[in-house]
Amino acid sequence: MKILAGITIISAALLAGCGASADIEEKANQIAAFSEDADLHQEQFAEAISDLSKKKSCNMESMIEDGAGFSRVTGDSFYFIYCDSPADITNRWYFDPTNNKLERVKAAI
Repeated sequence: MKILAGITIISAALLAGCGASADIEEKANQIAAFSEDADLHQEQFAEAISDLSKKKSCNMESMIEDGAGFSRVTGDSFYFIYCDSPADITNRWYFDPTNNKLERVKAAI
């Protein structure tokens, strides 16, 4: 009986984790849709935002409230995003959708 209860608890925890993953994916897609050139890079932007959501300094709720998304860096082919509110350069990330490189430092792109 104890084994069955343990399996039930583990199964419930795993299913709850799946729900959290789906929630992160949904929010990442919502934020990605705010991005410049989202029609070209929606999937890559959403994946990068999902990765950013795992960082302590990034707050998806703030990004949604602010209508944050990736913006093209002037004169370059890559993008930047602020992953918290208010927009602060310490929370700025750069992303190149051609190679899926996500960096804090512009020169690293």
